[in-house]
Amino acid sequence: ATGVLVEANLISSNQGTGVGIDGNISYDGELRIQHNVIGSDVTQQVPLANLFDGINIRLDISTPLLGTSTPLVRVFDNTVAGNEGHGISVSGGAPSPRLDSRMTNVQIIQNRIGCTIADNSTVVPMGNGKAGVYLEGDHNLVGNFFGDETEPFRNANIIAHNSGTGIVVASGNRHDLRGNLIFSNGLLGIDLNNDGATENDDEDADDGPNGLTNFPFVSTAFLANGELFLR
Repeated sequence: ATGVLVEANLISSNQGTGVGIDGNISYDGELRIQHNVIGSDVTQQVPLANLFDGINIRLDISTPLLGTSTPLVRVFDNTVAGNEGHGISVSGGAPSPRLDSRMTNVQIIQNRIGCTIADNSTVVPMGNGKAGVYLEGDHNLVGNFFGDETEPFRNANIIAHNSGTGIVVASGNRHDLRGNLIFSNGLLGIDLNNDGATENDDEDADDGPNGLTNFPFVSTAFLANGELFLR
């Protein structure tokens, strides 16, 4: 598949996955899934669950993804809420080294996952039955690009009220998880290795999904000149 657009659909109450992508995707043009409502009614106030995942992407790629900053799949500005399985599940993808930090297999940006937005501001809980985002494979982006610190929430996903973890990294490396709003999920906000909280280790020497990166430890918090500082 190449240059495919799945846009502005209401995809709910199906006896399977809402949107499924399975197979080889060429590099001639990205596949875009955008502006869809997946798992609720048209008002986005009543859940109408798809039986499995809201979006399930299974990549089978033999050619290394080098020399292009265009993702294979872009998942943009969807409401994915109320589904029985994961909100968005991604597996497969080229494990080759990247020449550029913006090179990704799948980009997941500016979505509402596990909730809807009412009156352009109010978060309405409508959790998916498992994780908000479930990642296997390598080199996927959830949220903001590296280097966009001046607008840290520009591409934020709201990942909230899911029954499981907000984001699961079950396998692979170089998944970028940046600038998302993750809250009120049933388990952890982010789970590396899909096995619950992993204790920090000296020098962060252990290995696993995303290198089992140690979580930050906040020792102090204080207000100064109206700003909150964490150390």
